[in-house]
Formats: sequence, structure tokens, C-alpha cells
Amino acid sequence: MPQNFTKSQLGGFYLSTSEWLKRFKSENPEKYRVFRDKVNQRRHERYRTEPEYRERMKKQVQSCRRKYHEKWREYSRAYRERMRQRAMETLGGTKCVYCGCDILDFLEINHKNPIGRRRNTSPTVRHGGVGFWSLIVHGKVDTANLEVACRVCNALHYLRHRYGETGHRVIWNARQNQGGA
Repeated sequence: MPQNFTKSQLGGFYLSTSEWLKRFKSENPEKYRVFRDKVNQRRHERYRTEPEYRERMKKQVQSCRRKYHEKWREYSRAYRERMRQRAMETLGGTKCVYCGCDILDFLEINHKNPIGRRRNTSPTVRHGGVGFWSLIVHGKVDTANLEVACRVCNALHYLRHRYGETGHRVIWNARQNQGGA
């Protein structure tokens, strides 16, 4: 019959599982990656093949979602804003290339030469949002065709591309708009 020992009885050699894992991760990063991949592979296989395990995991996820819903929403919102801003900074800054608008809420990422969703068949390029911004930040998308534009200039760019020169133009007066939008 196994005997339970206290930390003091083990003379300082006791490590909890989480402590051991942290130490192993910091001391052997490459071995840890291999270990983590094997564990994840086993979990995925078990999830696919064992219905009871799959149901238990689904219940755990639902429970966590209910418990941490607000905290997760706040984190997700902050992460989206950080990633969006970093993507724009990667493309040259948080300022419209046409009119100079610098209000982050008004800015978008614009394709200089629109390719359209139907013609974009690359499996790595997503159509927008955090996944697309992440690809820009990590250099996995060709940024030569991308620029930062405000919503108004982006719409005007679309109209010019679609119908030719429209005679419209946008003027951004930063001093006048300093007090708010």
C-alpha cells in the first residue's frame, strides 16, 4: 500500500505536477514542445474516439464559458484592439494614407488593388478580423497590396475602383475634430 509523504518528510525534493511542468518547460523548451504535442495528440485522439470523454470535455468547456464569460469578453476585446493596432502599425502607422485621419475607431485595412473574397483562394489568408491582423503582424501576408485608410476614404477608394473617378474628395481637419467625433 503506498504511503503518503509530506513535503518536509521528502527533504525539499517534493514538486507538485504544475511545479515540475514549469521547471521542465524552462529547462528543456524543445523537449517540452515534443511532450506537449504528444499529450495534445492523445487528447485529440481520445476526443475523437471516446464519446464519454467528448461529452465530459464539452461540459467542462461550457462550465468555464459560463464562469468566466465577462472576463473572457474583456480580454478578447482588448486583444482584438491590440492586434488591430499592431497590424496597422506594421502597415505604416495608425493614420489614413489619404486624408490623415488618426482616430483608431475610424481606421480600416484597405486593399490597394481589391482582389475580392471569391478570387482569394489562399488557405492561409483569412478575410478579416483578428486572424487576418495576426497574419499581417507575423509577416505571413504580403503587405504590398495593403494600406491603412479611414472608413470614408476606404469607401471612396471602392467607388473609384468600381466606377472610375467620382469627383468626390475627403478633407480631414484634425484641429476641428480634436474635441471628439
